[in-house]
Amino acid sequence: MRDEYGLTFKQRTFAELIAAGETNINAVYKAGFKPKSKRNGYVQAYQLTKHPNIRALVLESLERNRLGPDAVSHTLAKVFSSKDKDDIPLLRLKLDGAKELNKMLGAYAPTQHHALTARLDLTREDPRVLAWMAREKRRPTEEERASILEQK
Repeated sequence: MRDEYGLTFKQRTFAELIAAGETNINAVYKAGFKPKSKRNGYVQAYQLTKHPNIRALVLESLERNRLGPDAVSHTLAKVFSSKDKDDIPLLRLKLDGAKELNKMLGAYAPTQHHALTARLDLTREDPRVLAWMAREKRRPTEEERASILEQK
């Protein structure tokens, strides 16, 4: 039997648990799903959070409780403008909560890391310039290069 969102009892329970702040994997188990392994549980949690009707129910519930995207933005603005920066663990907890909420609402993109490989041919470089580069940890400008080569 399905509700007005077209969700089964377990799906609706999952959505309500997510809206209440439960983690995705815990919500899967508490909603009554029985994945065969923990990995399957994570996959099922991912699939459930991508279900459009579950997302709609969660978003509606968050909006009703003033926890939607606009409220989160407003809260984050208050957190960052707060003069009391001494309570770092609480600030971290709030930021992590906002990050999880944004993930669930689809307003989060994971940080992407890109590797860059560069080759530098130093075989024709003057040893004095190489020594300068090792010491300064950067390449010299043309003026610096001329100054280095003038020194004896």
